[in-house]
Amino acid sequence: MLFIGVIVAAALLLIPQPQYSSAQAPVPNVPLAAPAEETTVTLAAIGDTGANTPFQRAVATQLIDYFHGQHPLDGVLHLGDIIYPEGDIERFGQSHYANHYQALWEEGVPFYLSLGNHDVLRGFRPEILAFYGMPNRYYTFQLANGTGTNKVTVDCFALDTNIYKDVDQIAWLKQALASSTADWQVVYAHHPLHSSGAHGSHKKLTALYAPIFKQYGVDVYMAGHEHDYERFNPIDGTLHVVSGGGGAYLRKFSSQHPQSAVRLRAHHFTVLQFGKQAARGQAIDKTGKVIDAFTIPHTEAIPTGV
Repeated sequence: MLFIGVIVAAALLLIPQPQYSSAQAPVPNVPLAAPAEETTVTLAAIGDTGANTPFQRAVATQLIDYFHGQHPLDGVLHLGDIIYPEGDIERFGQSHYANHYQALWEEGVPFYLSLGNHDVLRGFRPEILAFYGMPNRYYTFQLANGTGTNKVTVDCFALDTNIYKDVDQIAWLKQALASSTADWQVVYAHHPLHSSGAHGSHKKLTALYAPIFKQYGVDVYMAGHEHDYERFNPIDGTLHVVSGGGGAYLRKFSSQHPQSAVRLRAHHFTVLQFGKQAARGQAIDKTGKVIDAFTIPHTEAIPTGV
């Protein structure tokens, strides 16, 4: 137990603690950039990384290169399955996780993680949260840049969809979204509501959470689980993106969701950039190529009583 404690303690020193394929049009292979005068909050999202494969190393390298290419990152959302095959932080915390992203941590880029099914395959234990610097299995935080009328705020809500039926989590999400006054709301977790991938859409998850997203005007829902990239047309105002190509072996699509806009088998990460009035995103593959570019609609909450 002493040996395990030393490993976990060492890892905590490395990990910054956060404050609480289908046809498509050609994509310009240019970096995502806002107008010079626009204040933005920029997030990267990666999922299904923790296999310690050459693909994971390649995607991590591109993410680091993106940051070093004068693209500020206010944080990285991890969409779960951080360590395969069973979330063994003692054996693989360094090789399957820390080694790949330490360069970003050393330059102050925080990671905000959500748990995937493989992260708790041997059962949940509090040491998992401690290792990753997570305050809880589900939590919220705000990122902001600028001042006065130019200030841009993004509220992010990390869910644990391994326990998607948990009544406390559902009640917490409703309260947290109702209290949000940020310009943008981003919810992220491991399991997608909608998918054309190997697992398909999660009907029970959708039945519980889609009405919440609609009622409170969630702008973006990011998920992994499927080892692919898929972007949907907005569904009830929310943009759904599956970004599960962070390093695990890719899978074939098994169907075509009626609202699917782009489906790609590619190792990648996703960038989301939020301005005061407009937001945009890109998916970037393991070679640095932009494989998708999109705008993010601004969704309004449904007034109480409607």
